[in-house]
Amino acid sequence: MPQPQPLQVTVYTPGSALRQPSRLLADLFRDVWRGRGLAWRLAVRDISAQYRQTALGLLWALILPLTPLILIACDWLTGLPGDVLDPFLLVNAILLVLLLFMGSLFRLAMPMLIERMGS
Repeated sequence: MPQPQPLQVTVYTPGSALRQPSRLLADLFRDVWRGRGLAWRLAVRDISAQYRQTALGLLWALILPLTPLILIACDWLTGLPGDVLDPFLLVNAILLVLLLFMGSLFRLAMPMLIERMGS
């Protein structure tokens, strides 16, 4: 049976981080790069657990962020002049409609989910 390698010990002292910021950033990115597999597994687990009981499954993870982008792109392609409606108000109006739609869809689907879980 092979012997496990000892873990690398990193000691952070109070003054060392501010004196060498480039080394701090290099250490930070190296740690993030080493933990990329764990971060990927945790993200996949979180998304699959969150959307497990939905009708569309993991597709919701793509639908929710893409819907505002598609609505804004459609508005941009129609060529609505900028002086008619402020872009900030336009984005907020689109997001408001999306949130109202998602809220009503949730209210409609919740009794079905509760009924399904009860049986």
